[in-house]
Formats: sequence, structure tokens, C-alpha cells
Amino acid sequence: MAYWVLALVPVVTLLHVLLTGDSARLPHLLLQYTLLLPVGLMGLFFAAGHLFNARYVAEHIGWPTGNPFQTELGYANLAIAALGILALWLQGTFWIAPIVAVTVFYWGAFAVHRAEKQGGNHHPGNAGWVYYYDLALPALLWALWLWERAHPA
Repeated sequence: MAYWVLALVPVVTLLHVLLTGDSARLPHLLLQYTLLLPVGLMGLFFAAGHLFNARYVAEHIGWPTGNPFQTELGYANLAIAALGILALWLQGTFWIAPIVAVTVFYWGAFAVHRAEKQGGNHHPGNAGWVYYYDLALPALLWALWLWERAHPA
């Protein structure tokens, strides 16, 4: 799921540029839509999974079901989603807030997934695409932020 949402970023950015002719703001637009789609939209998806389909998500990750920490994880994802969505309107220096939140949360999640994987948990929700996504999304956000700062609109 996360891969296709990430793949939407260049498509939506290209449509924006084609419709507005605003190619000078390419770094800005790529960061804006990365914050909105993979951070905001996927954050809502992850939050909904942990909050409303907790049993399935726990089994998919290889966790025991019925753990209240999963509810807390759902709300953490919801907070990150809210930051990603707000970034559409609160631009500029606000953008550092969702980038830092995603970095701390996702790289922390990667450390947990890695420890779980080393302990034998090879469930898809622990050792599948999310394992790499937790590393890649923050790195992409920082790269886009640096690019956007080097090429202000």
C-alpha cells in the first residue's frame, strides 16, 4: 500500500506543474505532496489499522493481539498524519515538525522491527516492505527538505 502512495507523489506533482505551469517550485511541490500523501494519507491508514483493525494488524506484524500499546501506536500515527495534512497549509518552517516526527517515529520503529527480525519475527508486517519504508521515508523527506531549502521558490 505505501509504495503506491509514494509513487503518487511524482504523478500528483507532475499534474500540478502541468495544470499551473509552476515548474520553478518543483522541490517545494515534491516535498509538499510527500508530506501530504505518504505522511498524511498513509498515517491515517496506519492509524486506522491500529485503532480499528487491531487484531489483523497485530497478527500481520507478529505481535500478540489485545495489547493496549497498539492503541497508543494508532494515536501516534494519527498525530503524524495530522502533521502531514496540516503541512499542506502550514508551509515553510512548519515542515520541519512532520519531518522530525516521522524521522524519530519511523527510525525508532525500524530499530524495533530489526530487533524483532533478529529474534525470528519474519511476519510481513515486521520484516516486509515496512522494514525498508521505515528507513526510506525519513531519508527521502530530509533529502527533499534540503533540496527545497537550496532552491526556494
